[in-house]
This record gives sequence, structure tokens and C-alpha cells, in this order.
Amino acid sequence: MKEYIKLDLLLLLLALFAAAVIGGHFSFMAQPGAGFGNALLGGSESPLTTRLILGLLICGGLAYNLLSNRAVTIPRQSVGLMLPLAVLIIGFAVAGSEFKVASFDAWLHWVVYACVFFLAVACVGRRHGPKMALTAIVIGAALISLIGIRDYLEIFRVEPTYRIFSRWHQPNALAGLLCAALPLSLALIVQVARKQEKLLYGVGAVLIAFGLVLTQSKGGYLAAGVGVLGMLGAMTAWKGGKKVLTALVPLAVAALMGFALTKAPAGEGAGALARVGGQAAEATQSQAFRINLWKSAAELVQKKPLGWGPGTFGEESARPGLVMPTETAHQAYLQLAFEGGIISLLLVLGMAVFWVIEIFRGARKLSTDQNVLRAGTFGCLLAVGAHGLVESSFAYIGIGIILFAVLGIGLNLSTDGSRPELMPKGFRFGLVLLLCAIPLLLLSLSSSSEMARSNLITAVVNSDQAALETSLKQAESSRDGELIYLSSRYTRDPARQKTALLRAVTNAPSIKHHRALAAVHAAEGQPGQTVSVLEQGLVRDPNNLAALEMLYLAQEELGDQEKAIETARRLVAVEQTPYFQVRALAEFVPVQTFKARLWLASLGLDRTENLSKAVEGLLDFRRTTVPQVILYASQDLAYSGIDRDEAVEILNQGLSAAELLISTEGADPSLGSAAVNEFSDALAELSPSDD
Repeated sequence: MKEYIKLDLLLLLLALFAAAVIGGHFSFMAQPGAGFGNALLGGSESPLTTRLILGLLICGGLAYNLLSNRAVTIPRQSVGLMLPLAVLIIGFAVAGSEFKVASFDAWLHWVVYACVFFLAVACVGRRHGPKMALTAIVIGAALISLIGIRDYLEIFRVEPTYRIFSRWHQPNALAGLLCAALPLSLALIVQVARKQEKLLYGVGAVLIAFGLVLTQSKGGYLAAGVGVLGMLGAMTAWKGGKKVLTALVPLAVAALMGFALTKAPAGEGAGALARVGGQAAEATQSQAFRINLWKSAAELVQKKPLGWGPGTFGEESARPGLVMPTETAHQAYLQLAFEGGIISLLLVLGMAVFWVIEIFRGARKLSTDQNVLRAGTFGCLLAVGAHGLVESSFAYIGIGIILFAVLGIGLNLSTDGSRPELMPKGFRFGLVLLLCAIPLLLLSLSSSSEMARSNLITAVVNSDQAALETSLKQAESSRDGELIYLSSRYTRDPARQKTALLRAVTNAPSIKHHRALAAVHAAEGQPGQTVSVLEQGLVRDPNNLAALEMLYLAQEELGDQEKAIETARRLVAVEQTPYFQVRALAEFVPVQTFKARLWLASLGLDRTENLSKAVEGLLDFRRTTVPQVILYASQDLAYSGIDRDEAVEILNQGLSAAELLISTEGADPSLGSAAVNEFSDALAELSPSDD
């Protein structure tokens, strides 16, 4: 009798393949042109719509399985209860979040993770299903890696230090996918018997391993090493035999390819894979920034151990005053504890521990083929777990779906990790409603919010006034703070703009929204309200440079000179903090503190010191940031929000300060003279060319 793939398994296979290809982004900035088709083609512009596509496959497969089987395969209770409880606890944190729409969107990630875990347990079985599911992951990862390799070969001669990220958000995120897939691909090589199959899986493993090399992610290398060693160790312990050695061949090939690449002739500057081998200053800066992020996350967890709410790290991360607002904690465990509380973290870790116990129980009694694949799932867990130490892996829906599906597959490959359970028809219908219909409805609502933001931006880009008006009216009835904020930026009605910003601050009280509302009050000549709004926003980001600059100027306009001076000195003091000194973008030098020094100097306060420090700081801006501004301006782009005109304005302030410094008593005139020359040269460089 001919066997066929059941619909639930087919949908799972499609979901696992798609997770690797389009699951590498998280929603943090509205993009024009988002849509269902774009998500299928890459997902970079519509991560929540991408998640809806993946959810349709996963929830559809789970619904089919529940409706078509009286006996449903479920995980062992010690493992199976942990994840739903974690999802529930994280859901409670949504209620306590001040950014409820963003938290709700992020919480749905965990709902999808729970659904794919139970679907994998229910439908992959013990014979052919596990191999097929792991193959779908490997094919998707190999394809996305191949795309990245192609990109690298196209740009190699011009920029050999280029780090691939393919269709994923950034290189470290792609490394997370590839280090998860690598142990699976190696296990499949060992497991299959036919040479043709070994060759095909070997090609896939080489592509994944070489793609990982080209991400130049040191954390990815470490995580992959942990995963592969764990897999090889388990295979050896479970009588994998000499066949285990075949798993080393693709790794050796990829290593040789990487070595050959470093010897290949390239253009001027650093060679291929230069980031891996050196650049101590850059590595030190990156490491210091991550450490400050982790310290911030740990401090915030201590302040609110029940969680701040999913998806809110970017809004709350600056509270301790160590880092500028940063989207993720670059550490999965701290981020989970921050978002969902310590209990949710303990539940997820507990699930991993009980899972390991299950797959090791009675392992030596099982067949070699079954043990080899199970060792691959063990290696995948170790790799993702290790990668979570340096990256917020759960923020990327693709990594999360693959991990929890692999956990479900591993249980089915174990002696007693899952079992069939008879379920009454009514109960199964209830589960379909709870685990499939309701999640899909919620995913659709979440995706519609993203589409609304994208439609608004698209209308602006296309100068479509009718579509823009439709989007503005939609924002008026929405609770999505980001959509409301975007509507305030693009409406021509001042009253409508102010109303929108008041609602944005209420629904999503980020420092960005507070600054925008404060700017409206300032434009209306209401310094008192400007001060009040800024002080509320600074609670969340006490060292925010732009907000502190607005604050002391508003206090001066209000006539409170003493308070203005106090705030300006507070702004200057930020220069001595990690917030200012260790930045995510080392090439971006903020100038607000230097402007505050010039303002203080104009009042005669520490005149010589403030002028000297301001000139030195603006020279740093000229040397470090202006080259980036020039580079971006050649493509009609702004660098980190600074365009050519703003850079010229800043340099003119530096030039005036340098000229004043020359005649200031007690100052070093040579510093002023040299600065005048540097600022003048930079202004000439920024002047648009005649052609």
C-alpha cells in the first residue's frame, strides 16, 4: 500500500521550511509596501504578516490533526505542561505592560511556539516523519545560507569584510538559525545509508557551515561548536559507531573554504573574515555595550520580577541609565526574565531540563538510526541555548519555531517522551477553538495593525492623499501607539497632530512620543507644558540627550535660569557615563552635550573648560561621524538621523566655538587654530559638488 504524507505533517514541513526562509525579522519599524506577498518573498518588511503565514500553517496542521484523530499524541506531562504555563505567565505580563499593543504582539510569538511544539509531537510519529521534518529545516537553512553566500561573492571584491545576513535581520540572527540547523544536517548525514543521500545532505551541511563562517559571528561559532560537540558526544555514547566520523567531513570542507577565502586577493583595506581575527577596539566596544545591556536587563528584572511585558525592552532598557534605548537585550534568558518575569524563565529552563532527561532515558536500547537523529535534536537545543547567551534568539520567530518543533520531534524519538491519548470529540473541538481558531484570529489582528502602519507609510511615499486620509482616520480609532504616532507625523492639521500625540503618549509612553509632544508644546509657545511632558518621558530614559537638551531650553524660555543651568549640567555629566561612552554605533558621536557646554560657556560658567571640551567633542564628531554622513549623503540618505544640512550646522557651531576659543583667556590657542582648520576642511567636504 502506497504511503502518503498526511496534511498535518505536510503543513508542518512547509512551516519549518518557511520559518528558516522568512522568519528572521522582528517588528520594530513600519516599512512601506508590506503585504502577504512580500512576506512570502522575504518578510523583511512585514514580520507580523510573516508570522501570520507561519501561524496559518501551524494552526491549520494542528486543527487537522485534532479533528481527524480520536487518539492524539501528546508529550509527557513533565515536559508538556511547562510551555503552556510559561505562555500563560508571559500573557499575564501583558496586562502589566505600559505598551499593551506591542506586548500583545510579542506574546503571540510564544503562542505560536506552543502550537508548533504540540503539532510536532502530534504528527511527526517515530518512523519517517522526524527525518522529513529535520530535512525541511536543513533545506530552508541551506537555501537561505546559499543566498547569503551568493551575496557575499557579488560584493567580495569591493568589500571583503562584508558579513552576510541574507533575508534575516542581521548577521548574528542568521548565525542563530545556522548554528541550530548545523547539528541537524550532520545527524542526517550519519543517519542515511545511500551515498546519494549522504552527498545531498553533505552539500546542505557545507552550505550551512560556510554560511555560518561568513556571518563572522563569534557567538554563532561558539554556539555551533557547543551544538556539534554535544551531538557527537551523544552519538558516541549511544553507540553511533564509526559513522559519527562522517559528520566531520562537511565541517572540514567549510573550514578549508573559509581558510582559502582569507588567502584570496581582495580590494584595499582589511581582508576577508577580518572581523573574526582582530579589530580589538571594535570587539572591546561591542563587548562593553553588551555587558551594559545585560546589567540594565538584570537591574530591571530585580525591580519588576514579574515582568515588564513582552516586546518592551526597547522602550524600558534605558531606565538604569547605562545604555541608549536598544530593541533587544542580546541575551535570550535575561530578555525572557525581563519580559515575562523570572517564573516564565524558570518554566522554559525547566522544560529544557526535563526534555533532556526524557531523550537520555533508555537511549542505548533504541536503534542507532533513531539515536542519531535524537542526538541531532540534542545538539540543536545546545546550539540555540548557547546562542541565547549572546543574542535574543526568541525574538526571531524562525528560530523559536524551529527550536520548539525540534523539541517535539526529539520527544517522539525517545522511549517514552510522548504517547497517544484518546480524546472525546467535543474536547478535541474545544482544543481546536482554543489552540487554533483563537490564535489565528489574534495573529490576524496583530498583522492588521502592522498593515495599517505600512499602509500609512506607503500612502506618504506614493503621495496618495486619499489613502493617507483613510489611514489617518483608522489611526483615530486605534490603540496602537506607533500607528497613532505615525499619523501625527503626516497630518497637516496641527490640532489633529496634537490630539494624536496625546493619545500616542497615553497608549505607548515612549521617550520618542514624549519628545514629539513636547516639540508641539514648544512650537505653541507653552514652555511649562513642554517641561512637564519631558520630565514624564525622562523617567523612562533619564539620560536621553535630545530630551535633556529640549528641557533646559524650555526651562530657559520659562524664565527658570537656575533649573536650566542644572539641567544643562546634568546633560554634560552624561559624558562620563557608559550611556555616552559605550554606544551601539561607535561611529555616531552625539553632540547635545557639547551644545550644552557652549550654552553654559555663553553664560560665563566654566567658560574655558566648557569651550575647550565642546571643541574637542565636536572635533570627534567631525573625525568620526562626518565621514559616515558624507558616505550616506552620496546615496541621498541620512546617517543615524543626521543629513548633510544638519552636519553643516553642527560644524559651523564648532567653527564659531573654535574661533572663540583662540581669544579666550587661559585656553590653548593651538587647539582653537587646529580646530578652525579641521572644521573648515570638513565644511568644504560637505559642500555639494558642482556635478
